[in-house]
Amino acid sequence: MGISEYGTTGFFVLPRSSWRSKRDKLLFFDLVEQANYKDTAGCKRGQLITSTLQLSKDTGWTDKQIRGSLDHLKLQGLISIESFKDRKRGIRITIMHYDQFQNLDFYTKKGELKDELKGECEGELAPLEKPLAPMVHGTSKEDEGELKGEYKGEFEGDSLTTVLTTDKQQKELKDLCEQLASLEHVESFVDSQMLVNPISTLPRKLFTEYFNTIRLTRATGRIATSKARKIWDKILSYWQNKKLADNPDGRAAIILYALSVHIMQHDDKPEEYTYGIIRRTTEYEARQKMLKLRNQGGASREVAPTGTDSGRAEYHQKRRSF
Repeated sequence: MGISEYGTTGFFVLPRSSWRSKRDKLLFFDLVEQANYKDTAGCKRGQLITSTLQLSKDTGWTDKQIRGSLDHLKLQGLISIESFKDRKRGIRITIMHYDQFQNLDFYTKKGELKDELKGECEGELAPLEKPLAPMVHGTSKEDEGELKGEYKGEFEGDSLTTVLTTDKQQKELKDLCEQLASLEHVESFVDSQMLVNPISTLPRKLFTEYFNTIRLTRATGRIATSKARKIWDKILSYWQNKKLADNPDGRAAIILYALSVHIMQHDDKPEEYTYGIIRRTTEYEARQKMLKLRNQGGASREVAPTGTDSGRAEYHQKRRSF
């Protein structure tokens, strides 16, 4: 079957980059696909009009996950977002440096495109018939941001290299102050760390509540991402320390107890309090105390096994509202 039989109208170019998560990567790729190839009324080349509700419906990700990924892409200087008044809850997204991404000469300067490939592709860059291309996505797992179906298989083996940025983007990245300022930011941070530096098989919900609790101990309700990484690395070092317990499950039990008791009973304490609990608790004590903690707190307060909300983050959010 030839290419013409698929009804294609051309192609677009995607930069090969490193990504915080697969969800960010796939969402950005889809935004580039949807972006106008040429100017239309109210939407210029490299722009698209959509909404978080529509993106959520098309991808299967939650509105919260979509907003988190959009915020991160904006933070990285890949997109800009503005409200679009002519559509209810609509937004206009601009792909930053879209012209450079679609210009093959830009990649030859970076040494990322061979001459023979450029020759094959040069004549194929033709305007798309439809300014806004339809989205085709598989279903995703809630919270994990993983696509099922052919898209997952298509991107599973991708090798990611250095971030493709211009000098202007590099300057913008240096000027940015990376902070975790909301629950969505915390969730994105935990997702990235669980991919790069996983700590046992402890649940995502546990780390999300813990780091959100630590964030809310700050007077501003914000914590630098670099500081959050140091806390994660510290906990990871405890899990890797055989002196803490003989086996990984034992060390995980200690960390589970330390983080849970901090969230449920001492949420006004800094992260050093957790470190102290980890150092002073044996595996046997952790398992026994965890049972008591569950019985005292009740099912609605049980953090890790049930994944239910502890209510502490909401309490602090109201207490620190400003």
